Amino acid sequence: MANDEKSQVIKAYETIKHDICIRAFQPGSPIVNKELYKRLGMSRTPVREAIRLLEMEGLVENIPKKGPYVKVFTKEELLLCYEVLDGLDGMLSYNLATRFANKDITLEETSVLHEYMDGMDQCLLKKDNLKWVQFDNSFHQALKNLSNNSILIDSINRFEVQFHYVSINYILPYDDWSLSNDEHREIVRYIEAGDPANARIATQNQKKRIRDLLKMSTTIL
Repeated sequence: MANDEKSQVIKAYETIKHDICIRAFQPGSPIVNKELYKRLGMSRTPVREAIRLLEMEGLVENIPKKGPYVKVFTKEELLLCYEVLDGLDGMLSYNLATRFANKDITLEETSVLHEYMDGMDQCLLKKDNLKWVQFDNSFHQALKNLSNNSILIDSINRFEVQFHYVSINYILPYDDWSLSNDEHREIVRYIEAGDPANARIATQNQKKRIRDLLKMSTTIL
């Protein structure tokens, strides 16, 4: 695949994914139409490849004789994804705290985590929920960047798509942002203290709280 074609696929992928996450494409709605091709300004080939990637990530399902539609998640499916992510993210925090204890990563390298947490605090004051989500995404990406376990990272990436989709649409309206920011700081404190066991516990406690919020949501069937 040529570089230009790859860039078109990435553009189509990111655009469609964004539209799904902000619900410009409603769950259960068809994705492909003439307006999409016109808006993207590209041929069908890169769009089809982008949709294939989204299908692999679980945001799109290809319905026989109908085509690609935005996947409709049941509450049970989302809760199961969170259960898996609970274990994976807990292992990531354990991994990072262990690496910190072994001096494989330093305070200089973890300083970026504090920058993102400060950004989330500012979003709390400004009540800017979408920007908060962006900082939160960057924070978790930075955590993964500090890990040396590519298999763990690939596994997390598989489920994080659903995680961010749910966060924006079903969790954020009910979440206690201040508490969430405090939870982020607690996790980082344990990582920088080189305390793997408590880093994992703090991470999994946060995920459990989010699962409980999801269980109470009335916007998912």
